[in-house]
Formats: sequence, structure tokens, C-alpha cells
Amino acid sequence: MKLVDIYKELKDDLGLIEDELHRAIQTPHVLMEETSAHLLKAGGKRIRPIFVLLGGKQGTYDIERLKSVAVALELIHMASLVHDDVIDDAQTRRGIHTVKAKWDNKIAMYTGDYIFANALHYISQLQNTILHQVLSKAIVDMCYGEIEQIRALYVWDQSIKTYFQRIKRKTALLMAVSCQLGGVAVKPMKKAYAPFTVMVIMWVWHFRSRTIFWILQLQKSN
Repeated sequence: MKLVDIYKELKDDLGLIEDELHRAIQTPHVLMEETSAHLLKAGGKRIRPIFVLLGGKQGTYDIERLKSVAVALELIHMASLVHDDVIDDAQTRRGIHTVKAKWDNKIAMYTGDYIFANALHYISQLQNTILHQVLSKAIVDMCYGEIEQIRALYVWDQSIKTYFQRIKRKTALLMAVSCQLGGVAVKPMKKAYAPFTVMVIMWVWHFRSRTIFWILQLQKSN
């Protein structure tokens, strides 16, 4: 099945997730909502929610539970983009001004923190210890990846192992976790261990596919 066909099949549920993302950033604080909405309106492929929904199909599909996971993961991704733009001194993203460019670094950092906090609020709605543990570890590893990238700036003699570890933590990990948590969030099938097996396969597949994507992007830039 092509990716466009998957989008068509999940169109209605993706619409529910998109609506929830807009509700998630609402706040009485005018400036905070303005900066968050600016980022959200920039759009995106919403590929993480797609993988959450696909992971959810490995069990008893429950859009309400999956929606909380998908929104949390997309918010974490959004928050990381705001922080990335500050670190990279980026002026535009997806053709529009970044939060740091339109406002300033301090506003951008607190916007990212606010979005992160909202992500934790959404994931806390699901009483599932494994889900919380997997997501919290992923966030920690993402932070490690960001620090490693800053530390490795202009270091040209890096090993392949170091490079793979960094791109795993920066991008591949969160996308793989999206597959994993979609399976964790729903009730398992009757066949024992089947959902867990599929979940692991999806994690490994997406980690490898995202790693290959980064390598291809590097080749294009050279």
C-alpha cells in the first residue's frame, strides 16, 4: 500500500487528531497561544500520528486512546523543532518565519517548554506505566542527541557509530516510538504476545528506514 493510500484510509482519524492538536495549544496566555499556533499552522506531514494509528491496528483499535498518544508525540516533535531552531539560529521553517525569528530566543524556548508540558498532560490521561516509561526514556534520549549534536559541531573525524547514535536519538527514535506506543496503547489481540512481536518489528523497521533517510539526505547535501 502506498503512503497516499494510508493517508486516505486514516483521513477521518487524522482529522480528529488535528482538531485535538489545536485544542491542545489553547491557553488564556495570549502570546503563548499565538506562538504555539504559529508553529502548528506551519503544517507538517503528521507522520508520527500516522504510525501511532498503524501501530494501534495491531490490537483493538481505539481512536480515543490512540488520539492521546498521537497528540502527545506530535507535540513533542513540535517542541523539539522550536528548540532546534534556536540552536541552529534558523530563520525559516517550511517556508515561514520560525518562532525565534518572529519573536526571539527566549519566547521560542518557553514556547517549546509549554508544548512539551502539554504533551505530558495528554499522555498522562492514559493509565499505562509502560507507555509512560517508553515515552519518558525517548525524551531523555532525544535530549542526549541534541547535546551530542552541539558538542560535535565542526568535528569532522566522527566515527560512523557516533553518527548513527546521534541520528537515532534525534529523529529515528521518536518515529519508531510512535509505532511502538500505538501498539502499547490499545488492548492486545487474543493471540498471546502477537501485538508485542509486531510492535518490536515496527520499531526496528522504522528506526532503520529513518536512518536510511538521513544518510540519503547527507549524500544529497554533498
